[in-house]
Parts: sequence; structure tokens; C-alpha cells
Amino acid sequence: MEENLYQRIRTEIEKIPLVDTHEHFMLEKERLNTRIDFFYLFPHYASSDLVSSGMSPEALDEIWSSEVSLEDKWDKFEPYWKNIKNTSYARALLIAARDLFEIEDINKSTWQKLSEKIASSNKEGWYQYVLKEKANIDVSIVDYLDPGSRKKEAPRIERSLERLPRIDRELSPMDPDFFLPVARFDEFVIVRTLNEIKQMEKVYNLAIHSLDDLLKTLDRAFERRIKEGIIGVKTGLAYLRILKYDKVTRHEAELLFNLIFHHMGEGLSWREAKPLQDFMMHQIIQRTIEYNLPIQIHTGLQEGNGNIITNSNPTHLINLFIEYNRAKFDLFHTGYPYTGELATLAKNFPNVYADMCWVHIISPSMARRTLEQWIEMIPANKIFAFGGDYIIVEGAYAHSRLARDNVARVLTEKVKEGCFTENEALELAQKILRENPAALFKITGKHHFVRA
Repeated sequence: MEENLYQRIRTEIEKIPLVDTHEHFMLEKERLNTRIDFFYLFPHYASSDLVSSGMSPEALDEIWSSEVSLEDKWDKFEPYWKNIKNTSYARALLIAARDLFEIEDINKSTWQKLSEKIASSNKEGWYQYVLKEKANIDVSIVDYLDPGSRKKEAPRIERSLERLPRIDRELSPMDPDFFLPVARFDEFVIVRTLNEIKQMEKVYNLAIHSLDDLLKTLDRAFERRIKEGIIGVKTGLAYLRILKYDKVTRHEAELLFNLIFHHMGEGLSWREAKPLQDFMMHQIIQRTIEYNLPIQIHTGLQEGNGNIITNSNPTHLINLFIEYNRAKFDLFHTGYPYTGELATLAKNFPNVYADMCWVHIISPSMARRTLEQWIEMIPANKIFAFGGDYIIVEGAYAHSRLARDNVARVLTEKVKEGCFTENEALELAQKILRENPAALFKITGKHHFVRA
């Protein structure tokens, strides 16, 4: 790689204010009301690698216990940290430690100092420093989940946040200078029991006695979230079920709803409830068209330990792409390991967009190979090159460093191969790191983003 060419491209890419397509951030108010220390860095991702390397889930819970001293936690943690230090999840935390806390390595002689520095960072203005000044992230699209929804729709996020010893669980409104929200309506899809229906009645203050009532409640949920300023919809159901949403008649869905409503207890099994779930997902997509909202869909690798990867193959969604050609589908995580399948879908369907959120910390080399393939296959306006996908802002900072470097490396090679001029490569970087997601989600402005 010609060093001067790479450095020129890398320097220009550094100047691009990123549109970050996907985060799960705790808000700064939440962080300020949370006691944080060294183990704050491990709410997810690296903690999954710890379990994969042999740490028991019970031992992982212990390093979050307020009843265990920090020293004892480190003793339990250190052997497994040595096992996972080679992974990209760990590398991201090492980058954060180095760049944000001036700690070059995480080991038995540095972790306590790092813990002190992390604790001392818990003050107003930290998000401004990390996201704006250090990461040059102009705005992050945040997967908004209120505390009640988190427990039901995204248990992995709730479990991660519960590991942090909280002082005050109240969420503050999102600051539009930093964040723009998308909302989930997955609770309407996965309903299987009468108790879940009753919970929705309380949340939305509507009686739900029929399928028509459930659809009216879905409409109220959309209206509420629209007023709150959402710019899109997110679904993460690949953690719970297959992404194949068949076309189901209203009559069939109504029969299943009636079975749920008239039977107490555990309700329907997942298999029995699937037709109703499929019907409701079609209803949600129809409403994204009505409100002109893109829908972000988790495809590929599920975070955590132990799941059914074949459930998340993006090709399961083809019938939706065909039926709803006015909907806009933002497919997450390169569909990894189904990256070629996702590239094929984005190439063939005008309403499918290819998103690299999360993947630079799964494997930087895989991300580079994927981006190179996508540049060769997919129209340039449909590639989104960065989404941090973190609960903690420090992780998103580190992820942004890896993403910028990957984009610079791939584009440098493309210039060397004669595919692009240097200026063309920089124009493409601007598109995939900023302009493309801003266009899809109707975000305008140079530094202060407002919904168009």
C-alpha cells in the first residue's frame, strides 16, 4: 500500500462528520446516574467472548455484583481476558482505553488506574467530548427502547444495562444535537399470551378485545412515536424467530388472536403463533410506507451466546421486498455470515440498503473484504459504512476509528487498482459514511440535523 496515498485518503476521511446508523446508547443522564468502574467497558460484545472462552455466565454475573470487590472481580476476570484479548471486541476496548483514558494496555498493572479514570469521566460534557470532538460523529441514529419495552423486545440490551449499578433508571429525552431515534414495534408481532395483551392495554390506554383493537393500538403506538420524533423503525426479531414472514389472511390471524384472548395461561407456542406474528409484521411494514419511514432489520450474527444463526439469513425477507416495493429496508450487520446474500439483495432490489453497522468490531478484515465486494456490486448510494451498535459511547468511538481505517484502506487499494481516481474515492467515502444514510433517513444540515 502506497503510504502517502493511504495517508492522504485517511486524513480526508477523518474530516467527514459521520452519520452513525445504529446505536443503543444509554443517555448521558443515565450514565451520570450510574456508578461506573473498569467493568463498565463490558456490558456486551466482549462479555460474550468471555463466555465463549470458558467463563461461566455465573462468573460473568459476579464481575457485575456490587457485593464483590473490584480486586476479586479482576482476579476472576483476568484469565479470560487473556483468552479474548486477540479478538476485535477486545481490540475496540484497548483503543478506547488508549485514546480516551491514556492507558496503553489493559493488564494487572493498569486496570485499577483505568478504572479510576473511567469513574472520573462520569461528568457532564463527556458525550460531547467523545462523540463530537474525538469521534467526529455528527449524529447517531439510536434504537430507542423505553425501560418497559427493553425487557420484552431486547432482553440482551436490558441485561447489559442491568449489570450497571444504577442510581436512577429514568430516561431523559434524546438530545437532537447527538441522537435521532428509531422505534421498535416488535411487541405487536411477538404477542402470544393474554397477559401480554393486558400489558399493552395499560401502556396505550385502549381496550384490546379483538384483532381490530390490536391494530388500532398499533396505530396509536405509531402516532405516539411519530410525535416523539422517530425517523425510522427497527426490528430485532431475528434473536427470537426466523425472519420469514409469510402472507397470512386476516381471517387466519383473527382466529389465532381469538385463541390467545380466550385462553388464560401460557397462550400459544411460538410455532402456533407464527401466522399471527407474520400478519402483524406485514401490518408494521404497511405503516412504515404510510409514514414514509425506513425500517432497519437485524440480519446475521446475533450478539450473545447461543442462538440459531439460520433464522437471520436476509434471504428470508425476499417476499417482503417484492410485495412492498415502496418500503425502504435497511439491512443490518452485512448479514454476516450471509454477506454475499445481502449484497445480492441490495444489488437486485431498489428498496434494499446494505448496512455495515457492528461489523468492523466483529472482524476488521472481514469488513474490508465485504466493503470491497459491495463497492464492486452495489450502487454507491445504497451502502452505509458505519454504525457503532454500542451501549457505551467509548465503544462507538473505538468502532469509528476502525471503520474510518477500513474505508481508507479499501479505497486506497481501489485507487491503486485504477478503479477510481483519488477524488472519486473521497467522494465515495463521503457518500457511504455520511450522505447515504442522511438521504435515506431524511436528515439535513451540516452539523445540526433536523428531520426534513
